[in-house]
Amino acid sequence: MINCLLFIQDGNSGRTCLHHAVQTSNFSILGYLITDAEADIHAINFAGDTPLHIASGLDYVAVASLLIAAGADVTCQNYDFGEDISEGEAEGESSGEEGEKEEEETQEAVKQVAKDEEEELSGKTPMDLAKSERVREVILY
Repeated sequence: MINCLLFIQDGNSGRTCLHHAVQTSNFSILGYLITDAEADIHAINFAGDTPLHIASGLDYVAVASLLIAAGADVTCQNYDFGEDISEGEAEGESSGEEGEKEEEETQEAVKQVAKDEEEELSGKTPMDLAKSERVREVILY
């Protein structure tokens, strides 16, 4: 029964108990979750962050080392693709046919940009989020 609770995500951020243990850097819970309970070290929250993303972003070298030793994927990308190209600043409402035509042209332009840049869009890896050279070294080796 306890093991099935390991995979439940919280409703606010989608973090699992392993994400929370990483964020608090609680080694006794981390050790239990990884070795005894076999928690999913590749679990993602609503932002696409794995526990390793969180450890890297918080500069937790020892936690990152533990996760990597347990098999965490250092190349996994989250959902942070930078600025959303489909959201622009509204300049104001236009009315009538002119407004509809401008809206259609804008939508087509956004679709074309998204199509052109589709291959370039990628999320951030734990290496991208690493704040210190020490964490980067752990990820690389």
